[in-house]
Amino acid sequence: MESIQRTLSAHAFFATSPQIPVLIEDSKAIEAEIGNAMKMTGAFVMIIDSGGENDSPNIPSPTMSEYEFTLRVSEIPSVWRGKPGPTPAASEIAEATARIIHQKIPTDTAGTRLGNGPILFQSKQPVENESFLQYDITVSMMIVLSNESPTR
Repeated sequence: MESIQRTLSAHAFFATSPQIPVLIEDSKAIEAEIGNAMKMTGAFVMIIDSGGENDSPNIPSPTMSEYEFTLRVSEIPSVWRGKPGPTPAASEIAEATARIIHQKIPTDTAGTRLGNGPILFQSKQPVENESFLQYDITVSMMIVLSNESPTR
């Protein structure tokens, strides 16, 4: 998820003023980050771990043949569209998000590949919400998990 966050945050579409924050669902301070994004910018993208499937349970390493992530684009029009500069609507942010990460190969900070292939765009769907304009972008990729013992 951090690789997707780095890719989006570094892209000019997200970095241009007003910036569009890219948040990660499992951040320790996610509630504060959402609150700040809502008050300060009015638009943000949150990366959500949607889970995966293992279609080959008898191989040595656990393989997630289809691991999915959801990128939820949220916009509060009364805050976001009042900002100076270009303020694309939630639907435009969702489309840009899909275009930027489709076919990207995620890497860690050292440049090591994190998956067994590129990120693939699956769908873009509106989300019913009375407070926000929201879209969910679903992407997937194949991941082979390590056989090493997990550490904390």
